[in-house]
Amino acid sequence: MRGTKGVREENGKNKLPETCMKVVSNIGETIFETPDLGLRITIWEAVHPSVNIFYRTFDVRNISKTSRCLRLFSNQNYRILETKIGETAVIDKQNLIHYKHDRYFLHSSAPIFDQYAAGTAEWRGFEGTWKDMENDASLSGNSVAHGSVDSTLAWTLPELKSGESTRVHYWIVLGKKYCNVLKVNKSIKEVGRALFFTII
Repeated sequence: MRGTKGVREENGKNKLPETCMKVVSNIGETIFETPDLGLRITIWEAVHPSVNIFYRTFDVRNISKTSRCLRLFSNQNYRILETKIGETAVIDKQNLIHYKHDRYFLHSSAPIFDQYAAGTAEWRGFEGTWKDMENDASLSGNSVAHGSVDSTLAWTLPELKSGESTRVHYWIVLGKKYCNVLKVNKSIKEVGRALFFTII
């Protein structure tokens, strides 16, 4: 875990996202690099100091010598209130929501995910939607699941030529009321991701 001043910059290629620069807190930086696949993925993560928001930026860079067509996935598998039973995962317009009782986890992104799946996980032989992702790099489009559930989102990235990169911004808003998490998410989109971290 590093503070904003401690994040390294390598010839301008790993420059910290503007959103994270506004966070009055520590951020996390993780770098995955695989020469075999020709990819370097840098992930920056931050938690808002006063609002229940978790924020993550993926920077995907093609370090191979050829163009690449890629898809990025994120799997969500919670134990809300410390158990898997009685949870719901549902696609709500351009958002994904996991909830149980008075606990809501709203997921959104920029750009918006273009594939999704909600399904049964860790129950009667069902492993979860991550298997769908792993099998053919494509998701079923199932929009709701109840019980012991997980979910997977996907972003089809633009074609990356050698040396090019692209970013996906992803955040989770947590709250005890459905209307409240919608309100916070709306504020993030209206004022802009970077500004939101300075207005509270």
